[in-house]
Amino acid sequence: RIIHRPFLKKQCGACHVAGQAVTPMVKKKNTVDETMPKKIRWFRDAHSVADRHWVLLTADEVDDVLIYKTWADSSRAPLQKITLPSLGGLPTKENDGKPPVIRNVRVQDVRRGISTTATIAWETDEFTDALVAYGRGNLNSSKSTHQLSREHQVILAGLDKGEKYTFQVTSVDLFGNQSQSATLSFATDKSFLLDEERHEASRRAGNEVEVEYQLFRQGGNYLIVFEAERPVSLAIGVPQEDAATATRRGPELEDANQTHPVLKSEMQTSMLVCDSCHGGYLKGSVSHPVNILPKPGMVIPKEYPLLADGRISCMSCHVYHGGNFEYRLLKADKKGLCTGCHTDY
Repeated sequence: RIIHRPFLKKQCGACHVAGQAVTPMVKKKNTVDETMPKKIRWFRDAHSVADRHWVLLTADEVDDVLIYKTWADSSRAPLQKITLPSLGGLPTKENDGKPPVIRNVRVQDVRRGISTTATIAWETDEFTDALVAYGRGNLNSSKSTHQLSREHQVILAGLDKGEKYTFQVTSVDLFGNQSQSATLSFATDKSFLLDEERHEASRRAGNEVEVEYQLFRQGGNYLIVFEAERPVSLAIGVPQEDAATATRRGPELEDANQTHPVLKSEMQTSMLVCDSCHGGYLKGSVSHPVNILPKPGMVIPKEYPLLADGRISCMSCHVYHGGNFEYRLLKADKKGLCTGCHTDY
């Protein structure tokens, strides 16, 4: 019912590049790696802002090549490739036999709405996984994440309103050394949000982010340790074989000598090109934030498309060429659109 004007007028070049190569969106001093895979399958969970990241991958998850990218606000490094050697030739990290030290366990927020959630946060002195056991009186429920970190957040969902919950956090390092906190409690009778410091260093403008990595063997797994000059976010992926995406190809061209026009990148067609006509939307507060990852623990329904690395774009809420609802939204009303992801809205 509502058609995007450039599409209606067949002005495809307004959003797509026709018949010419696309200039990579990197700083001029960077060079494009011609050996980089054309298609990459990004693991859904990106690592949040930190100056060090530990990534544990099973040999089944990766083949010979691993792709990673880092970003710190507007400073974004080009894609990088790691050629993985055989596990047998890699060094291992030594087990110091000491359990991790758990610090600053806290209830970071309680949010009440259609559903009630609570975010439990804490820090450890080494990289560990995270588990929260919780319940009303008994610790008979649990929520965990196996992503290694020193700053932990676990969101407890589906809580009852007006109740008192007890909880205990557990952190286990690579070698099975574990620590548990004391049993603490919180109530869901009202909402609150702690005012906490953010990673100010990640907001600094500057040169390209420099990242180094080391490879280790951890049993039958690869352990990759990334170190950056300042806090960055990290996304990991693997090359995707052409056969996996063959079903997504368009119809054959009538003229076999023709080639399909080169398209702009997903980042451009899903977000940057929008601002060229709808100026100011990406910079102001009149629209939902874009170019960000969903908050930890948030489940994004499949009908809300995300960028390959899990970031939200303009096209997470709008339809590209045309739709049946105002502003080409995915849902008939704005509240229905919001509650698809913000279940406590």
